[in-house]
Amino acid sequence: MDEIPQHDPPPGDDEARSLQVPTVDGLPYFDFGSRNLRLRSPFQRGTDVKILQVLLKLADQFEPGPVDGIFGPRTDQAVRQFQSYYGLAVDGIVGPDTFWTLGQSTGRYLGGQPRFGSRTLRQGMSGGDVTVLQNRLNIAGQTQAGPATGFFNAATTVAVRAFQTRYGLTPDGIVGPVTTYNLKLRTWLGGHNLSRGYKGVDVRQLQRWLNSINEVAVVAVDGFFGPFTESAVRAFQSFNHIRVDGIVGPQTFNTLGRYTNEIGLDSEGRIVYRHLDLATGAYSIISVKPDGSNSINLTGPLPVIPGFPQWSPDRQWVAYWADDQKFYVVPASGGTPQAIDTGVTATEFSWSTDNVTLAVVKLDGIHLVNRVTLVDTFLVAGGFPAFFPSGTRLAFAGGDDLVLQAINTDGTGLVTLDSETPPYHNVAMSPDGTRITYTTPGASISFVIIFDVATGSRLSVPPGPQGKDYCPAWSPNGKLVALSATDFQSGRGFFGIIRIADKFARIVFDIAESTCFSGCLITWGPNSDRVAYASGCTAADPFAGTIYSVGLFASAPVQVVPGVRNDAADWTPVPSTP
Repeated sequence: MDEIPQHDPPPGDDEARSLQVPTVDGLPYFDFGSRNLRLRSPFQRGTDVKILQVLLKLADQFEPGPVDGIFGPRTDQAVRQFQSYYGLAVDGIVGPDTFWTLGQSTGRYLGGQPRFGSRTLRQGMSGGDVTVLQNRLNIAGQTQAGPATGFFNAATTVAVRAFQTRYGLTPDGIVGPVTTYNLKLRTWLGGHNLSRGYKGVDVRQLQRWLNSINEVAVVAVDGFFGPFTESAVRAFQSFNHIRVDGIVGPQTFNTLGRYTNEIGLDSEGRIVYRHLDLATGAYSIISVKPDGSNSINLTGPLPVIPGFPQWSPDRQWVAYWADDQKFYVVPASGGTPQAIDTGVTATEFSWSTDNVTLAVVKLDGIHLVNRVTLVDTFLVAGGFPAFFPSGTRLAFAGGDDLVLQAINTDGTGLVTLDSETPPYHNVAMSPDGTRITYTTPGASISFVIIFDVATGSRLSVPPGPQGKDYCPAWSPNGKLVALSATDFQSGRGFFGIIRIADKFARIVFDIAESTCFSGCLITWGPNSDRVAYASGCTAADPFAGTIYSVGLFASAPVQVVPGVRNDAADWTPVPSTP
């Protein structure tokens, strides 16, 4: 049970006092909203500062520095920018008004009701804090307790235990400080109802969420609940046959949670990656569960350098290119790699949905190779093949990458889709086949474009700080695109920002950073709520890598595979065995 003695320190509580309280995540525990936060000497430290930093990062334009739980000058600057943006008193003090705009009430009580976090909650209790608990659980996904009633019933206990299990907490169904801390760290809606006139981080998250739902019109993600946001909320409510009032309350929170019902650690499925043994100098292809357990070396030590491995759609095979100009497949359970083609000159390839045919690139163009019969058929001159969902047609970069084309696998139906923004690199197909992403024009300058197959229109994802954006990857639900946007800082060098855009080419948010900025190293979990990527590269060794995963609605990356020289991860599209 996560019982920590409750306390309600006054505003301005000093560092000496904070060091006398228990620690969580290596920080003194202070419930978020229980004390004022500000820059002082010595710096304030605590779990509440860490939550503050996470929320400031969510707002995009306010950079508090590292999420370390220490209220230093950069956090102070971010707080002041936040206050200025939302029209608050710019004093650098996180007090009641700033907390409210961060989605958190303050004091021990709110309107005569206990504030969430002011007491330990368990089954049988009731109050406004139970309502907030239920709202946050509903938003967390797979932990839904039903529309909030303010009464802690058996369904709430089940939801609490599910949340605790997901984040490695003791699953006792009791909401003490540690569970409260994790809920406030990982769920950014539900702190209070939202309606026209509200503003803040929770409004901004609501707008992002609404923009990811196909049936809702696009709204500006500005953190202000105006008439357009209200209209989008009403559209959402109408589509889901719940009360249409434009107010985001318990019923709407519960329904929103169903749209992200797999937020968490994507505990199922497997990640395959490339590993280099520094002692022997041999590469191998390894698969693991997303928590890093049940590691299987699929190939054993290889005499070649493999390219990026890729799962077949049915998760039964892994394919990869190697530097001996051969193409290989290996069973998902491991075994001797089988060479299915030779003369392969490029690393890009694509699996057909029949799980038998692969499109690979040779010197003369794209070939279709049957992994069972080994029959090799030349298809068309071009590169960067990407199958449509039917598996009988593919898009590709033709004419020396100067046109975006499509062709049937029997060689008929060749058409030019686009020639307005060449060249076309890293072509990737959305899961429903309606959109294609690509990068252009090259490596030193690279932009991500989303092309609409039906209309022929194209949208450019707003470029990153350096104009070097690489390797867009579609989420399995087809609503989001992950990419690496390069940035540079003096003393740090180049690094990649793991950025999420929606299918309309709008930036949703940035979720992590990677020192491995230039490789196509991002892969989605099967539930479209988490990505895996490699980091840990250095100037001396640009290929060193540790594999992490990070959730769209979580607070920090989770290490999947420790060490170095691990990269090129690919996550199974749906849960698999073993």
